[in-house]
Amino acid sequence: MNSSMNNLLGSKFLSSEVLTVSDKRCRNPNWTDHEIVRFLEILQEEDTMKDLMAQRNKQVFCYVAQRLCSEGANKTWDQCRIKLKNLKSQYRYVKDRVPNLDILDLEDEKVVKKLILDCQGRGISSASIKHLKYLKKFICKQNLLEEGDETISYYGTTSVTPTIIEDDPISSSPSSPKDTSNGTDNADEGLFILSSFLLISCGNEVMDPS
Repeated sequence: MNSSMNNLLGSKFLSSEVLTVSDKRCRNPNWTDHEIVRFLEILQEEDTMKDLMAQRNKQVFCYVAQRLCSEGANKTWDQCRIKLKNLKSQYRYVKDRVPNLDILDLEDEKVVKKLILDCQGRGISSASIKHLKYLKKFICKQNLLEEGDETISYYGTTSVTPTIIEDDPISSSPSSPKDTSNGTDNADEGLFILSSFLLISCGNEVMDPS
């Protein structure tokens, strides 16, 4: 678990006693808009996302609950778990009725206004689309991490990086013609010298008057 979680929770893992005492406290089951936004923002933090992908769900929700409590929003870890489940359900509900939801730029106010009108025309309540922008950010990040994990599991745990071969100063220089003689040139040269010697000898014999 990351250091920020350890600082807030005091240890890497919460004991069952701490969780029991925490859950028995009176917590507000209702969520304000600000609390939902902060909830989704905390979930989108890099370390939190990694722990979610590692299936440390209870540990993550305990951490998120502690963060919210430190900001004045009293929530249990189970309330956080249920809230995320409900938010995802809302997103799927809207997506089933607005198929192009994934490609919409919810940072654009004009797009958001048009989406609201479309949702109203399709009978989708305003509560279902109120936090779509932050929810979509979280879901997109989670999907990217899941796709990354699938790629790693497909290719193996060790990433394969293309090897860049550095230029060899010798081999990269213009290559000189290879010697393909295999001794043939030397033999030819010997025959040429021998032939020349015989011709000279014959010439001397012809010129000798005796």
